[in-house]
Amino acid sequence: MTNIRVEAESLILTGYQAESGAFASGGGLICLPSDGTIGTVTHNFDLAPGTYDIVVGYYDENDGLSPYSLKQKSSNQDWVNLDSWVANKNLGDSRASAKNFVTRKISNINLTAGDQVQVQGQLHTGEVARIDYIEYIPISIIPASDTTAPTATATAND
Repeated sequence: MTNIRVEAESLILTGYQAESGAFASGGGLICLPSDGTIGTVTHNFDLAPGTYDIVVGYYDENDGLSPYSLKQKSSNQDWVNLDSWVANKNLGDSRASAKNFVTRKISNINLTAGDQVQVQGQLHTGEVARIDYIEYIPISIIPASDTTAPTATATAND
């Protein structure tokens, strides 16, 4: 089973904007503009149903303490908070760079087609809650149902 990485800039952005960075996965990432305070990036889950570890790739700058959360919404349900954290490391850079790229892994999340996975970030001081990607690591995939109709064969007996 192969990991599936989805670039944040290709997802549904609310409050976030895309920016480029040669150090980023796929050459791009997202950030909150200076006049925005909270944003979300949402993926309409369209992969095989099953259990996944979810990895959020983001940048922990040293000029603020941006809070993040990972949420899931299934059909006919409200958003469920799967994890929350604060970008509070001092990795030596106030701008996104390879030096302050970090990941957050959330384990054993059951997902089915039609679910939504969302990361919410909040601007804090100068830290603009940059996100690079969401990656899905398959743990246990539910096999696709065999929808082929059975065929009957008749044999003649004397």
